[in-house]
Amino acid sequence: MMLYEEGKWKLDDPITRVPAGNGQPQGHFWCRCLRQADHRAGQTPADHARADEPHAGFGYGLLGRNPVDDMFRARAVNGSKNLAEVAAKGCRHSAQVPARRRLDYSIAVDLQARIVEVITGENYGAYLQRRVLGPLGMTGYRLPVPAEKVGRFADLYGLDPKSGKIVPLPPTFAPNFNFTDPNRQQSGGGGLVSTASDYGRFCQMILNGGKLGGVRLLKPETIALMGQDVIPQGVRPDNGLVGGMGTTAFAFGPGVGFGLDFMVIKDPKSARLPVGKARSAGASSWNLVSD
Repeated sequence: MMLYEEGKWKLDDPITRVPAGNGQPQGHFWCRCLRQADHRAGQTPADHARADEPHAGFGYGLLGRNPVDDMFRARAVNGSKNLAEVAAKGCRHSAQVPARRRLDYSIAVDLQARIVEVITGENYGAYLQRRVLGPLGMTGYRLPVPAEKVGRFADLYGLDPKSGKIVPLPPTFAPNFNFTDPNRQQSGGGGLVSTASDYGRFCQMILNGGKLGGVRLLKPETIALMGQDVIPQGVRPDNGLVGGMGTTAFAFGPGVGFGLDFMVIKDPKSARLPVGKARSAGASSWNLVSD
């Protein structure tokens, strides 16, 4: 959104205006993979949707059981070495199929990170450090987690198949989530590890309308724009991750909309979520509340 304020891209730009860096001709960014993985004549193709909206037609290959997530798993999209490879694997679909039919958790934020790289010519991690982490004084962010800091890495818990008990998982419990691997890609959707106090600085910046101390990253009107529901009428939410993750944080259901990377709580009662200034949807979601 900082690049948006600088006029580097517009909300209604088709993704085809950004080169994917995946061997396709300059100006082409193939993003046509959708939930049904079939053709619907006359529908808006995903290459005219926006990657900052979770109904652009992508999957993530995590827990979803549908043709697109199956393709993402088969292509090992989450095991990509870098964001260019994520774009190449995740958007390599020649069938022109409809977008804006279903709301789902996807690689959309990873594609945004790749677009940042393409627009700026910088590595995504370097860009974040220069434009966000450094200016906000967020010194605790790391990727990967250095060996001397692994002891501070908070435990994740999972079910031990042998004992049937809930036990701490090692930091390397899954190849795609090994935050100690120096070769792990700098994912836009889950590529940073930090301290609670550092992350609090970022959250406070959002609550302050894009400013923290004497540093302004975004205009208040841009923060407000990010929190406006952009999900069209008739788009069906997919709650496929809720049962698997055991949390309503993924629940794109009644009372919930989505803005430009912010979940929007439209009806707290039906959403079963607290009112807040902004919210993310993820394995470790957050809800910002301003008194």
